[in-house]
Parts: sequence; C-alpha cells; structure tokens
Amino acid sequence: MARSFSPTLDVKLEWREGSAVALPFANASFNVVLCQQGLPFFPDRLAALREMHRVLVPNGRLGLSVWRPIQQNPYMAALANALDRRVSVDVGAGVRTVCALGDAEVLRSVLLDAGFREVRICIAIQVMRFSSVETFLPGQFAATPFAEAVAALDASARTALLEDVRSALRPYTDDTGIAVPNEAHVAVGHT
Repeated sequence: MARSFSPTLDVKLEWREGSAVALPFANASFNVVLCQQGLPFFPDRLAALREMHRVLVPNGRLGLSVWRPIQQNPYMAALANALDRRVSVDVGAGVRTVCALGDAEVLRSVLLDAGFREVRICIAIQVMRFSSVETFLPGQFAATPFAEAVAALDASARTALLEDVRSALRPYTDDTGIAVPNEAHVAVGHT
C-alpha cells in the first residue's frame, strides 16, 4: 500500500518490509527512528524497541507515539464497548489493544529497559472530527482486522452497532457533527 503513494517534493524514498523484532538494517543505520501507534501491536515490544535502538547511530533519536488509556479516548472506548455488545468480547478486546501502553510509566520503563536514555514523554491531544457515525464508521471498520466480523452482521445488528457508538459519542456532538478528543503519549529517547 505504501508503495502506491508517490512521494511529494524531491524525496528519495525506499520502502522495506520486515519484522519489528528483527529489523532488516545494519547496526547504526539511522539518525532517527519513528514509530507511530505501532508498538502496542508488536508481538515482543521490548525486542522491537531493542531493534530500534540497535539501528540508531550513537546519540540517535527515537520518536514514538502510543494511545493513552482508553478512558482518555472516548471514541475508542465507544467502539470497543459497541463491538463487545454486537460482535464479540474478543473483537472489543482487539480495539482495546490500541491503548495497551497507555500508562506513561510503563512506557518509560520499557524504553529504559531497551537502552534508551533521556526519555521524555508528553501528552498530545487532538480532536477527531467527522460528520456522522454513519459516514465515518463503515470506512473505519473496513480498515481494521475485524472488518469481516462486522461485515458478517445482519443489517439490524450493524444498525444497532452504529447506534451504540452514536449514543456513546452524543456528548461530543455539535452542529457540525462529532468532535471527540484523542489522547496519546509522545515519547522521545536517545541512544
């Protein structure tokens, strides 16, 4: 999918696919490693962070972001709860995985254990806007690992799922649609 996008400007870009726990790069290959919202999904987070550390030059920098706890992310909470009710608890748990590293001190600890130093973590809050649950969620569902489970629901169950999410997000609804905060931890560390 990434290869289908043409780079803007005069940027030389090379796409490589590989395992996060065995990066296909030599030691000290990069000045900066960026990992945006991927760490909670890696099978071995510490091994993945150690790999990121390995491929950085001395004094290299890691920048990563992970979602804060699900309580600080009302959209994800609404989605997970609705999926619990309408699809399965396992599917809802999959959505909660997104927030698995929400505790800043747990995140700091795993970064330090991987060898990073001068770890700094800050909170970033952005507002996600969309016109309606009906226009946004079908595309969201299609881009997730649980797309087939949602597609397998009959029409009344899909309608109920959308209503569950709409109801949970009612406090974030205004005259233009839905404006819901998303909170993440942004962490920086050095080798």
